[in-house]
Amino acid sequence: MLIDRLQSLIAVLITLIGVLLANSATDYKSSKDWLNETHRQSNNKSLNKNPQDWLSVEEMSLEEEVADHRWLSSRKSHEYLVSVGGQEDCCPSQIEMIEPNGGSNPDGLYVELYSDGADKQRFYEVSCKPGVEGKPCLFMERKLHGLSTCVQRFSYSYAIVREENARHHHHHHTGYNNGNNNNNNNNNNNGKQTFQSLFPSDSNVWKLDYIKVRSGCACMVQSPKKKQQKQRRKNGSAGGVSGGDGKRSQ
Repeated sequence: MLIDRLQSLIAVLITLIGVLLANSATDYKSSKDWLNETHRQSNNKSLNKNPQDWLSVEEMSLEEEVADHRWLSSRKSHEYLVSVGGQEDCCPSQIEMIEPNGGSNPDGLYVELYSDGADKQRFYEVSCKPGVEGKPCLFMERKLHGLSTCVQRFSYSYAIVREENARHHHHHHTGYNNGNNNNNNNNNNNGKQTFQSLFPSDSNVWKLDYIKVRSGCACMVQSPKKKQQKQRRKNGSAGGVSGGDGKRSQ
């Protein structure tokens, strides 16, 4: 009787051990399958990534990088310069001919430009190409690229003009009396060049003066501290209306 009970107990123990070993093998396999499945899903997510994201980071063409004014390595800079004939501006510009109705003189006053029907005064302007102004300069060293900015430059050009308030205030000297050489077309007023009326008998008071025109697109490099100060001022005045040099006179 005792021997039969011992044999039964041993059989039960052997059965339990077999069940435990089988469960352990199943759990190990399930864990391994779970890890494999997780890794496979992760790879699928990478493969299913938006192609545009890959292009924007890794496969952006050289022309697109230049158009976006990104920093270029020496190799890429050389490659691009060769493709465009060997030379390119750090801040590309374009030449335009304009026929404005008026402009700004050195005093900041709006002046009307003389015209006679279809005959208008024309001026050549050199302006930053679209999308260039305010962007970093091309072909800079990496440490200077973020400190550089393409800016619009201005100069002054001769023009026949009439001030808006000159129609009612004719305070001018003819400069043609008695051949007086002390009065000529170009007078000096406190060290400032002024011009007399071209047509003394004309109540419109047309005269020679200067008007502001765009003269180039230049690369400006600032120190890190200066750039930070400028950025803080820009952020502080965000939402305001800008004017002046950034707009073309009409």
